[in-house]
Amino acid sequence: MKKVVLFIVLLLSICFVHGKSFSRLSSFDPVSTVYHSEVEGYQNIHLLMVNDNKLYDSIPLELTIEIGGERMTDYLTLGSSLNDIIKTIFLFEGDSARIELRILASDSIIIENVNGNLTFKNPLVIKSNGSSSYKTFIGGYWDVKQPLMFHLNYSDSSSHFVKFSIEFGPNYEFDHFFYQVNVIKPDASFISLEGILEVNTTPFLSLKTAKFDLLQKVNLEQPGKYVIEFIPLMNRQRINGISAIEYQLEENKKI
Repeated sequence: MKKVVLFIVLLLSICFVHGKSFSRLSSFDPVSTVYHSEVEGYQNIHLLMVNDNKLYDSIPLELTIEIGGERMTDYLTLGSSLNDIIKTIFLFEGDSARIELRILASDSIIIENVNGNLTFKNPLVIKSNGSSSYKTFIGGYWDVKQPLMFHLNYSDSSSHFVKFSIEFGPNYEFDHFFYQVNVIKPDASFISLEGILEVNTTPFLSLKTAKFDLLQKVNLEQPGKYVIEFIPLMNRQRINGISAIEYQLEENKKI
């Protein structure tokens, strides 16, 4: 099986233009490649590797993506082999993306006999969740330039409110999440809410998924169309490690 995968690695190293082949991994000399986007759209980062090293049957890795001076970091582990899309990113026309792959270690380490290919690939199809109340972030990060809005048509005669939840992936690197919620009501009035969510309470990354309910809620006081916009206030265009945002309707209980 490894010979078949190794043959594919060698074939891909010839076929792909935006990619980098390698035969070893290092903690201080990363495998890197750069992609310059000529059109707006998604790009997949594909990693194909075969581990033929006899001493290391599991290798922790760090993937760094730099776009426009901002860096995002993901973590993964190589066993005997890996052949997968490890990240999907959105690039505007003229953007440049640089990716680096290295061994996750504080010491200087070189591991030989790890053959692979790190490439950019055009996705065939980008699938999205069709639910109007659930928005997923393709690639597991939030690009502020891509607006996130919910359009809610409310016609119930009873009183309801909207509650929100956010799902974080294992690569969210901040202790807190700062956000703003803007709401346009059916009568064209406008409200804006800001909040802070404490995501991590430990001194280290948990590398686990988590889901949090927000304290801010929006009362639906009149029937009609509501437009709800979410804006992250993180002083970054791209916030890594955010998977999805969801809203739910709940009835206001009479006391």
